[in-house]
Amino acid sequence: MYCYKCKKKFYLKRGFLNLFDTKSKYICDKCLNEQPISLRFDEITLDVGIIKVVSLFDTIFKVDLKPYVLEINQIFNFFYKKYRDHSIVLLDHLALTYFNLELLSLWVEMFEKPLLIICGVLRK
Repeated sequence: MYCYKCKKKFYLKRGFLNLFDTKSKYICDKCLNEQPISLRFDEITLDVGIIKVVSLFDTIFKVDLKPYVLEINQIFNFFYKKYRDHSIVLLDHLALTYFNLELLSLWVEMFEKPLLIICGVLRK
């Protein structure tokens, strides 16, 4: 397999019992250890409702989320099961500007549900 981040070839260790199982992994262990996922949960209260933001990385730079597809899938499924009454949005990055907060408050007001945003990088 090829790592989507460093473009190098890597191998998955398999034993006799899982020799013919199909496993897909898009990032090597070296790249995963260099920039691991560290979840940060922020809650923003507005006049019309609540916005919950889960950011995946603590960096200030934009991160390519393509290598982390399997990890993001597990995180999304966890939050989908836990917050079924929320509207869930998945974004690459989110900058908390005045204009974006007005748009998000409009979203909450339109759908009359709390909003959960899962984003790669959160900029305040």
